[in-house]
Amino acid sequence: MTRIKGKHRLAAKRTVVRDVKDNMAAIENIRTNAWTPAAIWAVVILFFSIFPTNSPEMITRGYIDKIAHFLEYFILAALMVKAYGRVGNFTFRKSLSFTLILGGVYGILLELAQIPVPGRHAELYDAAANMIGIISGVILGRIVLWQR
Repeated sequence: MTRIKGKHRLAAKRTVVRDVKDNMAAIENIRTNAWTPAAIWAVVILFFSIFPTNSPEMITRGYIDKIAHFLEYFILAALMVKAYGRVGNFTFRKSLSFTLILGGVYGILLELAQIPVPGRHAELYDAAANMIGIISGVILGRIVLWQR
């Protein structure tokens, strides 16, 4: 290995510092972009959860409503696990715990937020479908999406 002396040594240090800063900025950009799909999907769920409706019978016939709740939170959990995997400092257990806690609290809060909304009501079975969707999304995220 060749030693760098004088002005060239200072220039080499500056280059290394600049490269490190560029890499840190790129990593921060990845972390921010990793959460964008999950955040957008959470806003979509929020919109459809608190949007007033005049005819809830159309959606709640049979189990269609429960399937919709399952799918909404299944996708949210998979996107959250994907984001945790891209951030890089989360183990699967941490991502599982955070996804279950954050997704579960989000689902329960949105169910409760439906109480004052015309044409909406909170249901225990909807919250259960949300949690089953979250658990299933975490499993899918672990099997298919988790990148290390």
